[in-house]
Amino acid sequence: MKKIILPIVILVLLLIGLIPIKTFTSDRPYYSYDAFLYKYIKYYDDSLYNFNYKEEIHIFPTNYLTSTEEYWNRQIHQVYAISGEQKVETQVGDAEWNKVIYDSIFPIARNYKEVLNVKNNDEITFLYMNNVSIDDVMLYDVKTTNSIEDKITYNDQSITVHDLEKGEYVINLKTKNGNNKVEYSFKINIEE
Repeated sequence: MKKIILPIVILVLLLIGLIPIKTFTSDRPYYSYDAFLYKYIKYYDDSLYNFNYKEEIHIFPTNYLTSTEEYWNRQIHQVYAISGEQKVETQVGDAEWNKVIYDSIFPIARNYKEVLNVKNNDEITFLYMNNVSIDDVMLYDVKTTNSIEDKITYNDQSITVHDLEKGEYVINLKTKNGNNKVEYSFKINIEE
């Protein structure tokens, strides 16, 4: 009888060790399945301008040495600009992240797939800007490529445009997260 009970107990414990709990956070683009014997992580890797999902599996005991938080902290993050119900993906520009320098093209010359429609005095906020502050903001007229001053106000987490004529503009954010610096840019259309 003991010969039958011991293998059954071991088998039950192994099965319990394989049952995962899904962890997902809405403010960060990753999720993981955590079990006693392993950890499966799927995360959005936008470091080095890869912009795709990666997967990793960590087997006991390394699953306890790996934090999903470290995947978020070691890479440049994609940021979304939001106005009202509309959300657009920003373009990552120049960056200095974890002592690596990335150079990009001038904000007007970047390929913008989406345009954020806003009105004067609308507040623009950002998704995935945790622990990131806005250091400086530049506004460019798409037609003339000139920078425009005194038409934009900002704080650590949002910006507002003022008294702009109808048309398209590019906003370039210079952000800081500790010693890391990243520029994000996006195109807006002033509707009046």
